[in-house]
Amino acid sequence: VAVRTHQVPAIFKHYATPKLDRDAFLYARTTGWEELNLIPGQANIFFEGTYVGQSYLNVQSTTDTLDVSLGRDKGVVVERIRRKSTNDKAVIGGKRTINVGFDINVRNTKTTPIDIEVRDQHPLSPRSEIEVKLEEGGDASVNEQTGQLTWNIHVDPKSTLKLGFEYSVKHPKDMPVVVE
Repeated sequence: VAVRTHQVPAIFKHYATPKLDRDAFLYARTTGWEELNLIPGQANIFFEGTYVGQSYLNVQSTTDTLDVSLGRDKGVVVERIRRKSTNDKAVIGGKRTINVGFDINVRNTKTTPIDIEVRDQHPLSPRSEIEVKLEEGGDASVNEQTGQLTWNIHVDPKSTLKLGFEYSVKHPKDMPVVVE
């Protein structure tokens, strides 16, 4: 039984981590929710007139923006493809250099434009004899401490944007390393 129904204006944003999942996740960000006297707990979520599932409302937040997860958005497809390279492993002296690159395609099949935050990561080395260098960041903001790459992009309806990055790993040739 519905006790009360409210329509609250929201800004929609998609988030994707294609290394972990091909789907994009949609969030509604709203302000002015404090006057609604909401209590924390499970909420049934309807989006574009369709029931999309349940989400947890955390109204005990100290921020003025309430984020509500709307789940996976099948209208946005994110694909991460490893670049093909002919010179994948080069040996110079006692060191081997491996170049690794990825292309990320973000396709919006919806009839409305979207804003999406795409996250990926290049590896970091805890050992001094292994050098990892980001060769191409593809206009991403890079966190040097974690290796996280973040793109905040706008994708027009029925279009695809291509992102990418490349890094090199230089290590002693007798030392096995995992580069992905």
